[in-house]
Amino acid sequence: MPTCSKDCGRPDGKDEEQHPRLTAILRARWHSRSTEGGKGCRGAYEEHNLRHEDIDRIEALVNWLETEYPSPAFASRGIESPPQVGSTQYFTAWGAAERGYPLLRADRPGPGETDPPEVLDLMHRVTLIPTMRRTLFGPRITVFTKDGRSFTKEGTGREFIWDFEEQARRIRPITPGLTISEAKFAEVIDTSRHLDRLDRAAPKLISLTIPS
Repeated sequence: MPTCSKDCGRPDGKDEEQHPRLTAILRARWHSRSTEGGKGCRGAYEEHNLRHEDIDRIEALVNWLETEYPSPAFASRGIESPPQVGSTQYFTAWGAAERGYPLLRADRPGPGETDPPEVLDLMHRVTLIPTMRRTLFGPRITVFTKDGRSFTKEGTGREFIWDFEEQARRIRPITPGLTISEAKFAEVIDTSRHLDRLDRAAPKLISLTIPS
């Protein structure tokens, strides 16, 4: 995804003009995944019960492509950009302070939404270190605490490889934020599970996404 393709939109970012909210949500998912590295890195905070007030700084050794958005050819911000809302440092801080980023939220606060002050504080103490040799989605996160300790966890890059049933399990928490009913959403999932058995899958799926 960092270099983009026909599956994730135009690499020059023109799709953002047509689908701003969808693009923002996808961008949020990309950044939060790129620095989370699955349960392996999140475990650095959970295993040692580290809270925002315990953390002095965070260093993230990441694949260099993950510091260029949306791609090296059309980078709108890179490693030289200071931390800001929507940046990789911002999502790293969310992972440390809140253990993850809200599933239904775009890449920055929407109307009526605010960021936890702990996130806004901590993102300025996140350092990204790009490298050619780390796999995508497989960062090495080192958390330095104020009492002089440090804890390191690494992602393998395979934490986000899963089958359909695991995807269905993971996506169900977004149900309350959808404009269709829970029953319809369950039918969308079941229909997607059996697409190879349907003669007219597209009309069926489209009908299920229309609110009653």
